[in-house]
Amino acid sequence: LVLAELITDQSAQQAYQQAQRDRVSLVSYLVQNKLLKSWQVAEVASEHFGMALLDLNCLEKDTQPKGLVSEKLIRQHHALPLWRRGNKLF
Repeated sequence: LVLAELITDQSAQQAYQQAQRDRVSLVSYLVQNKLLKSWQVAEVASEHFGMALLDLNCLEKDTQPKGLVSEKLIRQHHALPLWRRGNKLF
C-alpha cells in the first residue's frame, strides 16, 4: 500500500500499531477508519498476489444462491457462494 503510494510509511506504521492494539487486521482498521477504500486495498492485493479480482457488485443478486450457508459460516471462512449446480456450491 505504501509502494502504491496510497498511504505514507508513517501512517501505515501508526495504523498497524493501532490495529494491533484494537486486535483487528490492518486492512479492517484502514477501511473502518476511512484511511483507504476497500477497493483500493483489493486492487493492490490482487496485483501483489497475482490473483484475479472479482467485483461482487457486478453480479446479479437474483441469480446467487440464498439461505444455503449461514452468515456466520460465510464470515468465518471469508467465502461466499456465487452459484449452485445441483447440490454443489461454487
